[in-house]
Amino acid sequence: MRISSTWDGTAETVISGFGHNDGALESARVRDQNNFDASLRYIVEDDYVKGNYLLVIGYAVCTTSNFSEIFLIAGDLKEHGYREGIKAEARFGYINGLITDPINDTFLWISDQDNGCLRYVKRDNNRTAELLGKCTSRYIKNGRLQEAGVAYPFGLTSRKFLQNTIYFFEGEAKIIKSISKIDTEWYVNTVYELEKSISGMIFDPTGSYLYFTTNSGIIRVSTTWDNQPETVISGFGHNDGNLDSVKVRDPKRMLFLDYNTFLLADYKNHVLRVVDLGTFSVSTICVPQLDDATVSEGSVDTCRIKFPRQLVKSTNSSKLYLIGDTSVFEINYSGELASIFF
Repeated sequence: MRISSTWDGTAETVISGFGHNDGALESARVRDQNNFDASLRYIVEDDYVKGNYLLVIGYAVCTTSNFSEIFLIAGDLKEHGYREGIKAEARFGYINGLITDPINDTFLWISDQDNGCLRYVKRDNNRTAELLGKCTSRYIKNGRLQEAGVAYPFGLTSRKFLQNTIYFFEGEAKIIKSISKIDTEWYVNTVYELEKSISGMIFDPTGSYLYFTTNSGIIRVSTTWDNQPETVISGFGHNDGNLDSVKVRDPKRMLFLDYNTFLLADYKNHVLRVVDLGTFSVSTICVPQLDDATVSEGSVDTCRIKFPRQLVKSTNSSKLYLIGDTSVFEINYSGELASIFF
């Protein structure tokens, strides 16, 4: 992996893959195993540079088209803190969310949990600035964007049919908040009191439910915002089968493949889970592992991965990319999304 001259450190790539053909399972392979120097924390499509992916590595936001050459947008691989600036001058804390401004794709919004604020980087000059709250001064307040505040923001997500609204989780109060543009002003409001800690969230493709991962399960909330959370999976450990008997171990992010099927990064079981809401069942990709997890090639029943965090769909092919703590895995599949069977 080649790193731009502004990068302080080195990095390599881990690539693996699995797939299927006409319903048949194919092999999963891991090749060119190497490790990143710092933790991989987040991955999402890059809406500003089409065909690229945004990666959070350590305390830096980067962009890449092939996971072999990484370009720094802002921040630093190893050094954290708070400082606004251009490119490598900027300093971030723990970054747990990225999303493109729904009005202007020149602006990338960043959830900086450690500094207690949302920030942005302007992509045409890579300069950072505060967006919501006063960095390093935590307070929770609704209202106009310029006056509102946050304490421990987590995640940034949007609904397919409501593009001018961004949602995030406020970790201190355990509530869901929205940032909506009304006329010419952006406003911050509380939409739901969840009263639980989470480690991932995503809307389903219809925008009808917002799904959350907890340390031992998955819950969802109707986007009417007037009902109690529904349990989808509840149980700590590892078990496949019907939803009411499934167990997970510190799951992280989810990725919907179609209206009924999503993949779940089961972090401490070191596997991916295929959750089929149509058949109310869950299956596992790769071998569950506990301590001293390893990476190895094999079929979807025998492959091994480590610390899966998050997935993203390829922008121009039938591939998925999965990040672990220090690895990127390439996942190949074929056929229509609605007919995928692992």
